[in-house]
Amino acid sequence: MEIIDVLEPIMEDKSIRAIVLKGAGRAFCSGDDLENMGQFPPLDEKFKLPHHKLIYLIREVRKPVIALLHGYCLGAGFELALACDFRLAADNL
Repeated sequence: MEIIDVLEPIMEDKSIRAIVLKGAGRAFCSGDDLENMGQFPPLDEKFKLPHHKLIYLIREVRKPVIALLHGYCLGAGFELALACDFRLAADNL
């Protein structure tokens, strides 16, 4: 949800020319929190889970979206990486 909150306003900001997504720590993304995944109410009929809306927004943004991949990239994190326009991977982090 935090990424959605940041992504929505910058989609129209003309001073931002590209979006770079990078994980903190030892992994790009270790996946969704499976324990709490069913606790989110559906956002609406179109998006059943928060990461569904995130993937949709990334595909709709009219700026290049770059995923900087390092470490694990699992589950919903892999979906996130695939939604990006470019993926750059490192094996030395």
